[in-house]
Amino acid sequence: MKKLQIQMNGRTDKFQTPKIAIAPLLPFLKKEWVIWECAWGGGLLAEHLKEENFQVIGNTNNDFFDENPEFNCVVTNPPNS
Repeated sequence: MKKLQIQMNGRTDKFQTPKIAIAPLLPFLKKEWVIWECAWGGGLLAEHLKEENFQVIGNTNNDFFDENPEFNCVVTNPPNS
């Protein structure tokens, strides 16, 4: 599969998820689930979920297509580019 190359022209694509953003999701997530954060980036979203006692696995190399984990749910904040 050929990967799309995006020209950022010096702009950053880092928009870390604030903790308040996960609050609306919490009632829908089950503690026994394994959550896959497939656009890990700096890991802030995963950190917030772990603080709420969820089991989170992540994609630290940030290549969605290179991973094939076992999970129950995806919660992520993918790059905007």
